[in-house]
Amino acid sequence: MIEEQIVPKRTHVLEADGAIVGFYTLVPHDATTLELEHLFIEPTKLRQGYGSQLFRHARQIAQEANFRVLVIQSDPHAVGFYRALRARLTHEIPSSIPGRSIP
Repeated sequence: MIEEQIVPKRTHVLEADGAIVGFYTLVPHDATTLELEHLFIEPTKLRQGYGSQLFRHARQIAQEANFRVLVIQSDPHAVGFYRALRARLTHEIPSSIPGRSIP
């Protein structure tokens, strides 16, 4: 089941000291738009620069593949992280959780 989800997507893994500390996946929407579908850091490894490193790598991969837009549907608590990395909040969408929206 995991292979079915990982293989068709552009999945990148970050390792440190022989262990996986994070990953992200990229999913094309069309010829110009790519979505950063997941960016996950092992909770014990937060605030150590791994998320920034993965995000910069994702942005570089998108640019090298000539995508012009990188879409991020973020957890509301991660908005500050993405803003610090110069991502722009363009709009919010309804969440599956009542009363909550996704930036």
